[in-house]
Amino acid sequence: MGKEIPLQETITAFKREKLQRGIDAFNVSPWKEKLNEVEKQIKSGDYIKPDEQRLLYQELDICFKEFIVYITQIHPKMSREDIYYCILFSQNYKPRTIMYCMSSSGGALRIRKNRLKKNMAEDTFQMIFHK
Repeated sequence: MGKEIPLQETITAFKREKLQRGIDAFNVSPWKEKLNEVEKQIKSGDYIKPDEQRLLYQELDICFKEFIVYITQIHPKMSREDIYYCILFSQNYKPRTIMYCMSSSGGALRIRKNRLKKNMAEDTFQMIFHK
């Protein structure tokens, strides 16, 4: 007989797989290259234009569809902005790049992260923010 895998480990692996599929899809999208360029040139206080942000969020919706469906099932009160923050953070973008993409201040993102830590399952938070 095979070794029994604990349920929590299985759930964590399932979540990680959903996130990784999104990352893999995003890595081949034009937005990946665009954000890599932004990351090299960005200055403090620079923010994405609203139309560009809408297109970025559409791309995240497409690439991370499975992850978004899953995360909203287990955290139904999580806002779309929270989900986008988690997705961007999980890809190791610098804080300044995330601030640019979300048109948010560093303080607002720290507050968001602290709120997510309180409201998320520990394994989900660790997967997104500490890998």
